Amino acid sequence: HAGIFIKNFAEFDPIKNIFVCDAVVWFDFDSDKIAPELIEKFSFEKGTVLYKSSPDIKLESKRMFVKYNTTVSFKCDFNYHKFPFEDHLIPIILSNYFVTMNEMYFSVDDSSLRLNEKAIPSSWRLTDKSSNAGFSRFALDKTNVNKCFDVPNVLFVLKIVKATTRRVVIIFIPLFAAVLLALFTFMLALGNTSGRSMLT
Repeated sequence: HAGIFIKNFAEFDPIKNIFVCDAVVWFDFDSDKIAPELIEKFSFEKGTVLYKSSPDIKLESKRMFVKYNTTVSFKCDFNYHKFPFEDHLIPIILSNYFVTMNEMYFSVDDSSLRLNEKAIPSSWRLTDKSSNAGFSRFALDKTNVNKCFDVPNVLFVLKIVKATTRRVVIIFIPLFAAVLLALFTFMLALGNTSGRSMLT
C-alpha cells in the first residue's frame, strides 16, 4: 500500500514545465514477504529525487510502515486543447524498477494522495485528485513477446485550474470588440459598399 503527502511546491511553473516539491512518500506492507531494502529503491518517472531521508520505520505485528521525506523535481506532459483556458493535469508516477509484478505490486485508495492546504500556489486552484495503481510493460525484443518485463507503479494525478481570468479577458475582449464592429456593417445601406469595406 503506497501513498504520498505533498507538503509544498518549492517551484511550481507550468509554463516552463518545472515542478519541485517536498513530499512524504510512504509504504505499508508485510515485512515477511517484502524486504524494506527493495521498497527503498523507488523512483519517479520523468523526475529526479533530489533528496531522500533515512527511512522512518514503524512495526505493528507483521505490518511495516515506512516513510521517507523527499524532495522531487519532475516534468509532465501538458494538454493544451482547452487553450486559452488553463486547465492542466499534473501526473506524478511512482515506480520501482528493482522488482517485478510477481514479487510486488502497489495498491492505493482515496487517502493515498494528500496535499497540504497551502501546497498549491494561490494563483492556481486544485479541483480534483486521484490515485491509480498498475504497471508499465517494457518490451526488450519486439519480435518475442516473452522478452519483456513489468514494472509496478502508481499514478498520482492533480487537476489544477488557473485561479484568475485575466488572460482569458485579455484574449476575448478584443475578439468581442472586433465582432461587434463587424456587426455594425449590417446597419449600412446595401449600396454603400465603400462604407462597409472601410468599417470592416
